[in-house]
Amino acid sequence: MQLKVSEKDENGIIKKIVIVLKWGGELSFAGYEDSIELGKKMRMEKYDEDDCLSLYSSYKHDVKTYSSDEGRCIKTAAAFLKGFLCIDGELAPIITSMVTMDKKSQSKFLII
Repeated sequence: MQLKVSEKDENGIIKKIVIVLKWGGELSFAGYEDSIELGKKMRMEKYDEDDCLSLYSSYKHDVKTYSSDEGRCIKTAAAFLKGFLCIDGELAPIITSMVTMDKKSQSKFLII
């Protein structure tokens, strides 16, 4: 847990704090939804269209997604891809076919 005071009044009384919590190593539902929405937003900004079928058909074999081996990181990557490529269904097939977890992806310096 991380706690940060973000606002005090003139008397030094805390008015606002920010608390950052780790959800026990699991991707929360809010994180899942945020990752999908980020993927959708990136697709719309980059391709300026909502033609999901052609985008998925074009990129499903070419997209390289790397993740550490932590479950929440893997699920976040898969949820992002779900939104970016308009993939329906569960995360498990996306993880097995499109998310790579290896030593190279866990390195500080990833050379692509």
